[in-house]
Amino acid sequence: MTVTANRGIFADHELCPLASDGFRLVTAGAPAADHAARTPAGKRVTWAELFFDLVFVFAVTQLSASLHADHSLAGLGRALVLFVPVYWVWVSTSVHTNTRDVDNAFDRFGILAAGLGSLLMTLRICPNGSACS
Repeated sequence: MTVTANRGIFADHELCPLASDGFRLVTAGAPAADHAARTPAGKRVTWAELFFDLVFVFAVTQLSASLHADHSLAGLGRALVLFVPVYWVWVSTSVHTNTRDVDNAFDRFGILAAGLGSLLMTLRICPNGSACS
């Protein structure tokens, strides 16, 4: 059973149900099995990468709590000044792990070290908007 999407960017795609109650997009006219055969399997995410991502979820949570505590223009500026390096480190590490095979001990150690360093920096972001002691 396929359902054709008739609006927006999905006008030339079909939604094909998967066994896991999810849907995936395939190009109209191409059978789902053919599309799956042409799509590369991709690389697997390592536990170090998942830890790294979890640290940055915590950082964004701390930044949003800090912004929630101080709605002023100064609070917004403080949150932006702290968000830019957090985002920069996350994006650069994500690009590195997506372009290289990082499933070796050296790269896993580097990702864990960057994650632990980022966690220590995140702990210094005070959710109440004042200086941490």
